[in-house]
Amino acid sequence: MSMHAAPHPAMPHTAASLPPFFFSAFVALSVIGVLAWIGLSMLAAPADEPMYHFGEKGAVTALSTVFMAMAGALALAVFYLRMDDWKSGAWFWLLLAAGFAFLAIDEQLMLHERGGNVLENTQLGPSETFRNWNDLIVIGYGVVALGIVAFATREILKCRTFAILFATAFFFYAVHTGLDTVLPTDLAWKDVPEESAKLLCGLFLFLSLCARFMSQVDDLRTAHRNS
Repeated sequence: MSMHAAPHPAMPHTAASLPPFFFSAFVALSVIGVLAWIGLSMLAAPADEPMYHFGEKGAVTALSTVFMAMAGALALAVFYLRMDDWKSGAWFWLLLAAGFAFLAIDEQLMLHERGGNVLENTQLGPSETFRNWNDLIVIGYGVVALGIVAFATREILKCRTFAILFATAFFFYAVHTGLDTVLPTDLAWKDVPEESAKLLCGLFLFLSLCARFMSQVDDLRTAHRNS
């Protein structure tokens, strides 16, 4: 009589707490590639528009959109693999996929900028606390994200690598939002650190979802071998 013990899908994947060498190399190369992209975006800008690629229609925003879209696709894949565990946290990945899809659309269609302009032209008028309503909307994104994270802490910590990379992404979001809110609009080269931080935020969101997807696949492979 043989007995088969498959790992419970809700248990942490301890092998993912420290990423393997190839994933560490992938993260390092990705960061180097993004920093090179930022440098090339400055070098490739038109002479009369040195900040061209750091605007909403430039190369930095385009790559940020790609990272958000890929992170959303990976979050949806994790949800698909975890959808039978809805009560144990699978809902988080569906919500994350929807959030990343919205952020990708926001990047291309400038939804928060348009929303800020609409608010400014209503009876509310210009913001008295912040530079403009756009800043308040972006800060609101972070507040909503923290609220979701608070309800999904256990699910997030099931993969330590995901948690670390996700926290790194949030750090760059905070840097981007802080620079966007504090620095004067007419400050020369302001957009370089601000948009670079946003791009790095998108990169680490993508990398965090790569880590979680790989962890989930490894769990399924282990369960299959032990069955």
